[in-house]
Amino acid sequence: MSKTKIFLLTSKLKLLFNTFLLPVFLCIHLQFTPQAQTMERCHTTESYERLKIQYPEYEQNRQQIERQIQEIITQRDVVNGITIIPCVYHVIHDGDAVGAGENLSTALLQAQLDQMNDDFRRTNADAGNTPAAFAGVAADTEIEFCLAQLDPNENTTTGINRINVNTLSGVNTNDCWDDDYIDANIKSPTVWDRNRYLNIWVVFKINRSDNCANTILGYAQFPGGPANSDGIVLRATTVGSLASPNPAGGDYSFGRTGTHEVGHWLNLFHVWGNCSSSCCGVDDSVSDTPNASEPNYTSAPCTYPGPDSCDEGASDLPDMFQNYMDYSDDQCMNLFTQGQATRMNAAIAASRPGLLTAQCGPSCVDNLVLSGTLDGAYEASNTIITSGVTTVPSTNDVTMRAPDFVRLNNGFSTVSFAGLDIRYGTCSSVAPTPPNNRTTEIERFRTAQPVLTNTKKSEFTEEEVQAFRQDQAVLPPSKTEDLEPEELRKLIARDRKDD
Repeated sequence: MSKTKIFLLTSKLKLLFNTFLLPVFLCIHLQFTPQAQTMERCHTTESYERLKIQYPEYEQNRQQIERQIQEIITQRDVVNGITIIPCVYHVIHDGDAVGAGENLSTALLQAQLDQMNDDFRRTNADAGNTPAAFAGVAADTEIEFCLAQLDPNENTTTGINRINVNTLSGVNTNDCWDDDYIDANIKSPTVWDRNRYLNIWVVFKINRSDNCANTILGYAQFPGGPANSDGIVLRATTVGSLASPNPAGGDYSFGRTGTHEVGHWLNLFHVWGNCSSSCCGVDDSVSDTPNASEPNYTSAPCTYPGPDSCDEGASDLPDMFQNYMDYSDDQCMNLFTQGQATRMNAAIAASRPGLLTAQCGPSCVDNLVLSGTLDGAYEASNTIITSGVTTVPSTNDVTMRAPDFVRLNNGFSTVSFAGLDIRYGTCSSVAPTPPNNRTTEIERFRTAQPVLTNTKKSEFTEEEVQAFRQDQAVLPPSKTEDLEPEELRKLIARDRKDD
């Protein structure tokens, strides 16, 4: 082949590669290289616009909730004290082992929860980075989060619900996972009661609906929407904390996407008011966040002051790009304001009141009295106690066991049985404990009304007896190890009479 023909052939191959093959290669490369795409911090507003078309009552509900929030704030009727919200993670994975891929480790999920607690309680390690101009309004929201210990059926749980995507009907990893798809196919069949839990779905992709670009970091559902999709959705690579960043790395690996989306879930808006552009005249319903014309995408070194997109005259302040409800990189965010804290707590009272009494773990009953004859056996673990007095049946065929599991108001605890009048102490001293645990037995002596088991005192160590003697001051200084329960009860009664 002549040199001329070789040159012409080479030129044609180059033209073919540049025209057809190179674009295909770049397209594939960009699709699987997240860093090459511009990530979208939040999709909550777009999701709301879709939902209010599907559910026309949603917009009306939000208007009613807003009226209630403003009334609560105006009347200064915001709930005082700490609100602790039980959370459940729904971790969507494709079969990876726990800790591999999108099936995130328990430690990383806990790190995310820790970061949310730090951010909402103003104990975040970077709180000192808040500029002096904003430090006066930076707030402890008095909202905390815990992993749920009881599921909706009152069974014990870790608060982490790991779901293999292949078990979800109609879900395919090759599909376009936009918010509508996720709501209908992933959230709906897995959601827990929104009146008792914050549902957090962790997924490996969130696509745009217009072009299916895999660029969205997370989104939330404002209060008042459909129950079967209520909660927040996080891209798996955003789950982490300042102390334990997500292994994927990047600017959004420190857990602030979760903080941001929970803010929306508790009815906060973006600091620029959710309009698309030129938003200086649009309010975010919070007075202590400076007006902003548009989102800020501030990145390290997070230099203050940043943009000042709205001129507010003599009292003008620059944009609060450090606010969790802006779009800055994770490491540039460090505060909620007092106005935002008030609004979130008012939103809980107005739209999520069930969270005010929701329990992270087992609950119990104060001052419970069990009445009845205990001359035989009583299987406490088979009993559900829901009111103040329960009659204990009498049997004569099996030796009594105590303490044992008792189900108390949808929670597990322990109690000892000893006769006609058995009083149960305060809830704060009780924790789920296996049956027949001697330490729990002594704990009943220390924290509750006198509760003695149907057994000789000699079965307890001298140290245990001494603990009982010092805390209750009802036993004589010696010979207690030989006394039967009835004799001990008489001593208790005598001691009380002497007092």
